[in-house]
Amino acid sequence: MAVLIAAADPHRLEVRPGPPLGGTFRAPGDKSVTHRAILVGLIARGASLIEDPNPGQDCLDTLSCACSLGLEARSSGGRLELEGRGFSLREPDQVLDCGNSGTTLRLLSGILAGQPFLSVLSGDASLNRRPVARVIEPLRSMGARLFARENDRLPPLVIQGGPLTPIDYTLPVASAQVASAVLLAGLQARGTTSVAVPGAARDHTERLLEAAGVPVEVEPLAGGGRRASVRGPATVTPIRIRVPGDFSAAAFFLAAAAAGGGTVTALGLGLNPTRTGLLDVLERMGAEIVRSAPRVESGEPVGDVTVRGGDRLVGFDVPRSGCPG
Repeated sequence: MAVLIAAADPHRLEVRPGPPLGGTFRAPGDKSVTHRAILVGLIARGASLIEDPNPGQDCLDTLSCACSLGLEARSSGGRLELEGRGFSLREPDQVLDCGNSGTTLRLLSGILAGQPFLSVLSGDASLNRRPVARVIEPLRSMGARLFARENDRLPPLVIQGGPLTPIDYTLPVASAQVASAVLLAGLQARGTTSVAVPGAARDHTERLLEAAGVPVEVEPLAGGGRRASVRGPATVTPIRIRVPGDFSAAAFFLAAAAAGGGTVTALGLGLNPTRTGLLDVLERMGAEIVRSAPRVESGEPVGDVTVRGGDRLVGFDVPRSGCPG
């Protein structure tokens, strides 16, 4: 394991070999799951509890936007207590600031497409350079009116929601965020809404909706894709969830242990198979991977992961199909 040492020159860092990385840690709550848990808490009517939510700014932006739509939230000691409104949301009296979070903007667009009021989603300079056409197209086809600048290409995104009709939609590229927007809109349409994802993509939304009492039909497709379907209008029940550790955050420590001959254990780590491709790669390169204490919490597989690095890793070509994981 390398050690960074501050040099006398403030513009220079010295890197020297250090001892192998070792120890046990718990990663912060999964960011993707936290976003979705807050939004499910918003559209569920009644009290939800989220334990160990991700504390980062992106998730705080989702929480702030949800509160502008009528969610009541109390935070204390690593717990979020939420009082949701079902699908009877409050029209916001200001622009919903999504900060730098594309997840916030895209998932909220699906919820707001079915609400009978006007809302505007915007963010920081970086987010407002990220395209939104892929989410506008399916939501427009369901009956919502959406507009964005540069010929509907970039945020801010204006949504005039209303009654929706179900669709059977195939995404042009695999995107968990766009698929989630369509499914969240479909909960408010009368009939079955289906979205086909043409490749590997995260499935946290489907798992969490199931945990909230919403039946989700999932059909595997060729090439690692899937078709997910929901039937509306749906009732979302309050949830109680302990957010698993964020695999993306833990990955740096697991890789460092593998590369430097160390031994590291991550406790309570989210092991959703759409996210854990790194473990397969490290095993192929010669590291030892031990999974223990497996369980399922609110639809998400969770467990402890220990990585032991060998004397020397071997090179491995990661195929294109393995990259999304």
